[in-house]
Amino acid sequence: MKGNFIKDSGQGVQKYIYHIWRSMLELDSTDKIDKLELGFGRIRIVRMLSFTLLTFFKDLSGYDVISIPAPILCNPLRKGRAKIVTTLHELPSLDKNIAYAATLEREMRSNPLASAISGFVGNRIMKQVLSSDELIVNSTKTRDEAIKIGYDKRRIHVVKWGLEDRFLKGLNKPAKTFTVGYLGGLVVRKNVDFAIRAFKQTSDSGSRFMIYGKGPEHDELVALASDDKRIEFMGFAAEDRLVSIYESFSVFVYPSLYEGLCLPILEAQARGLPVIIYKNSSMPKEIREYCLEAKNEKEMACMIMDIKKNGYDKKLQDRATKHAREYTWKNAAKETIEIYRKACQSKA
Repeated sequence: MKGNFIKDSGQGVQKYIYHIWRSMLELDSTDKIDKLELGFGRIRIVRMLSFTLLTFFKDLSGYDVISIPAPILCNPLRKGRAKIVTTLHELPSLDKNIAYAATLEREMRSNPLASAISGFVGNRIMKQVLSSDELIVNSTKTRDEAIKIGYDKRRIHVVKWGLEDRFLKGLNKPAKTFTVGYLGGLVVRKNVDFAIRAFKQTSDSGSRFMIYGKGPEHDELVALASDDKRIEFMGFAAEDRLVSIYESFSVFVYPSLYEGLCLPILEAQARGLPVIIYKNSSMPKEIREYCLEAKNEKEMACMIMDIKKNGYDKKLQDRATKHAREYTWKNAAKETIEIYRKACQSKA
């Protein structure tokens, strides 16, 4: 969609689209890779609908492969014999995690119109995914979700997302002030209130909790934290400041209820930070493997205080850092191009 190929357009899917595109262009390859950027408007649903409408009139029959880096409402109609390769990032509606399912249901009940629109869009996206010739997923969790909806597992390819080189150079030095950090969306799914309540149970006046991000839960979270002056809301984290933001943290918390992958966790680990997540969250096993898992707020508070007192276990830090630094955009781009070639070879 319009704006997806801009470096600073956001986290998550937008970051994936920009970096996989740039990394493929940087490879020494004879393949011709073009970008189609259509749509208009600032509201996401308007951009999605206008993008879909405009693709109806766009002749794409001259391509071998049409790569869709995030599911859309339907496949292009004028694609000729081109193969469709879709990247699927998550399918949260399939998740059976009790905490997340209850939250999702509560959100849907609170806004019937949004629920109806979401249901329609979700069904269309599901059909687009199922009709793709090859499917790229970002984790084993998303792969298993795709299999659940009926996609042929033989045509699913797990491709690790990547970290930029700036996260892979050196390790954080100890912060002057012991700082708990969070960086991500301020939405119900991210469960930031869990981390705030946990931090409030730490008694050390010399610590602080810095929360970076924006979203509809901002005002409620500010109200929840209002009686603890150690908690600071820092606003949106600009791309060019990310490394310095991670360097200001002593420990990173990410209590999200559901993730298809989770780049902030990998970015924090690549910088050598300990990461604490919510034990009952739904995250890919390869992401949670080197995280500390807190089953409740009190346990997260105890983990924070233990890290302040005793530091981060060196063996766990080495394993987590090595694991995170295996995620590179160059490798992701190479694997993606090979999937395109496979799609071409399977032409009738």
